[in-house]
Amino acid sequence: MIFKIKLLIAITFIFSVFAVLFAVNQDFTKVELNEKSSENFQVTSDKILNSKLQKALDKAVKQMKIPGAVMYISGQGEAWAGASGFSNLKSKTPMKPNDRLGLASTSKTFVAVAVLQLVEQGKLDLDKGISNYLPEKVSINIPYSNEITIRQLLNHTSGVVEYYDDKFHKLTYNRSRSQLWTATEAIELIYNRQPKAKPGEEYQYCDSNYILLEIIVEQTTGKPLAEIIREQILNPLGLKNTFTELREPNFKSNVTGYSEGNKDGILYSHKDLNEGNGLGDGGLIASASDTAKFLNALLAKKTLLSPEMLEEMLSSVPVEDDNDYGLGIGHFQTRFGKAIGHSGWSYGFVSLMLYFPDEDITAVVLVNKHQNVTQKILKRVLKIYLKG
Repeated sequence: MIFKIKLLIAITFIFSVFAVLFAVNQDFTKVELNEKSSENFQVTSDKILNSKLQKALDKAVKQMKIPGAVMYISGQGEAWAGASGFSNLKSKTPMKPNDRLGLASTSKTFVAVAVLQLVEQGKLDLDKGISNYLPEKVSINIPYSNEITIRQLLNHTSGVVEYYDDKFHKLTYNRSRSQLWTATEAIELIYNRQPKAKPGEEYQYCDSNYILLEIIVEQTTGKPLAEIIREQILNPLGLKNTFTELREPNFKSNVTGYSEGNKDGILYSHKDLNEGNGLGDGGLIASASDTAKFLNALLAKKTLLSPEMLEEMLSSVPVEDDNDYGLGIGHFQTRFGKAIGHSGWSYGFVSLMLYFPDEDITAVVLVNKHQNVTQKILKRVLKIYLKG
């Protein structure tokens, strides 16, 4: 109980967990925000606790005026999964605990693990210049490509500029979802643009890093990134509710992402937009339980990487406010311990996955609206979980 009290106090002080912010397109289909509906899936043996957790999630969804949310918390040999609100506002389809939502930049941790596995296999070297792995037609157009390393792509210290900007958004307006964005096509938008900094000088979060990693993986293996992630991570872990959007046509999601075009309370659907969905910087769709299982395998069971490579992954550079960023994963300091994980924000979805190593607790929150609410939801529900 002491560790629970400590973590509870810690949670009160933190949740300045970074969110990777993405611009929002305006050409959306209008839908109205309606009253919530909910369904929960109980895993803990305590029925009273299950009820309290579900009520807290329901209340958060209603008060924060979000379409829906799913959540998963595990620790001390038991777990809880819940869902609230709607997966689709137009059809008023209730959100279910195993529904699959966009992970956005939380996908970067999956990509980083796949890259580090290739390093373990001797196919990549963390500290060699990326010009050794990129196609020449790409390499010659990326300033400092002979100096930028795979490590610097993974921890956002490469200095490359952002492809995901206003120019990119304009190109997405009338693009069909059947016309997939390729990593090479996306990275062409930064060809010969002035770097933000020289390689290794400073941390600057940039999605272009993971687009370059996608190209490197595919150039090195001869396979799409989606196939590598499935072969090396999803299938071994038995993650049947996780897939790369648009790249794996046998997998579908019935959850629609939304955002507000203005302050009138009307939400706009991202369902038919093609905003680079499926690219290496944020392409995964997953359930909360699958996401938690992945993070738990990586950091608790430690089955995805060797001890030496996991240590490399967790080696970090300073970000701000005592938070650090490793190789595709963030460290968040609290008064009584630390949390490790990632957040994401794109395609009408926001996500947060965290592992608290001192207490062996894993928590995931997925929401189908562009709104900075995941930390608030987790704080509310986790308080109740810790009180028991």
